[in-house]
Formats: sequence, C-alpha cells, structure tokens
Amino acid sequence: QSINNSIQAITAFEREIVVRKKFIGQVSPEIAHALHLKGRIHAENQNQGQALDAYKEALEIYDKTDGRTLKFAEVLFDVAVALESCGRIKKSQEAFSDTLEICVDEGFDNDHPLLSKCMPKVTCVV
Repeated sequence: QSINNSIQAITAFEREIVVRKKFIGQVSPEIAHALHLKGRIHAENQNQGQALDAYKEALEIYDKTDGRTLKFAEVLFDVAVALESCGRIKKSQEAFSDTLEICVDEGFDNDHPLLSKCMPKVTCVV
C-alpha cells in the first residue's frame, strides 16, 4: 500500500513539474519545491540515486532563484542524509558542513530545527 502511495505521489509531482515548467518556465522555486518533495519520497523508498537526482535539480534551481538560504539548506541536508545512507561518508560530511554553514550565515539560533538536526551529524561524521 505505501509503495502504491509513493508511486502515486511521485507521479503527481512529476505532472506538477511538467505543468509548472510549461507555464512558469524552467526555473522557479515552486518547481524546486516539487523536486525536493519528489526526492524525499524516493529517499523514503531507499531509491537514493533518484532522490539525489531530484535534490540536485532542486538545488540548482534554488541557487538561481533564492540563493543559498533556508530552502537551499533544507535540500542540502536531505542530500547529506541520502549520501550518508549510501555510505558516501566524506561527501555527506561536506554536505552536512555546508548546511551548517548556511544556517550560521542565515543567523539561525541553536534551537532552529535544521540547525539542531545538522549539528549532531557534523560531529558524528567528522
């Protein structure tokens, strides 16, 4: 049942991405958000390669539209988690560190949810 729901969700996100690209253009935060969510579903189903592909595209869009802000950092954190689950520890460490750096640059306090999720990962991976 959950695999069926995941397939339906991925299909819905793919349709949303196609429609948004057609009407808004190739680069918009809405498309990046849909790609991020699509990547999360792939990651939940242990399809890390497909998750990383979706995350990469989302990061490229956010980098062009919003810069390296909270949205970018949230996707980058998910990239780090996916890399870690693939055993790519050095790359995951870099992604966790970059996420942490963005959080600090954005002025998040230690209670910010992303910062509090990221800090233990940086110290565990190092």
